Amino acid sequence: MEENESNVIEHLLEVENIASSFTVDAQNKASEILNSAKAKAEQDYLSKFNIQSAELEKSFKEETAKINEKIVSEINSYKENIYQSVQDMTAFSNLMNNLVLQK
Repeated sequence: MEENESNVIEHLLEVENIASSFTVDAQNKASEILNSAKAKAEQDYLSKFNIQSAELEKSFKEETAKINEKIVSEINSYKENIYQSVQDMTAFSNLMNNLVLQK
């Protein structure tokens, strides 16, 4: 009977070793799959990030150019209005005299 028990114990140890080997193989395969998925996800993220970043940069430059054009146009319009205005030196002189004489 001891020999039979010994054979059963050896068989159980063999089965446990095989199960342990399967477990290690499964863990290694799972790690490979996870690492591969992580690398793909990072690559996809960077690709989408770079595309979005380029689009935003382009949009920013376009909007900045439009704003700069508007500013230049408004400044030129203001300068044109200033140059076209007539200076009334008599009225200015009278105002200055009144202000100086009041003090």
